[in-house]
Amino acid sequence: MDWAALDRRIGIAAPAPEVEPPTPLGGLVWRPALRNRKAIRYLTIRSFGATTRRLDIAAFKAEKQQQTIAVIDAAAAEVAQVVAALFGGFVGW
Repeated sequence: MDWAALDRRIGIAAPAPEVEPPTPLGGLVWRPALRNRKAIRYLTIRSFGATTRRLDIAAFKAEKQQQTIAVIDAAAAEVAQVVAALFGGFVGW
């Protein structure tokens, strides 16, 4: 199965690296996906890069302590963007 083609068809394909949305936190990579583990389905928007994983996790833990509104808003906007691509826009959300 060509997963990249499926992603492009439903409108959630990762943008080309030169236009990748800036990450709200660290070096996270734009990689939206629907995942399934032990009968639980969940949506991911970004992944930790292999080369910067440890630093990114440390930055993520620090951000959880600070709870910066701008970072939370940016992450929520990315989730809303992918959900809208999957299900259509929700008026008033």
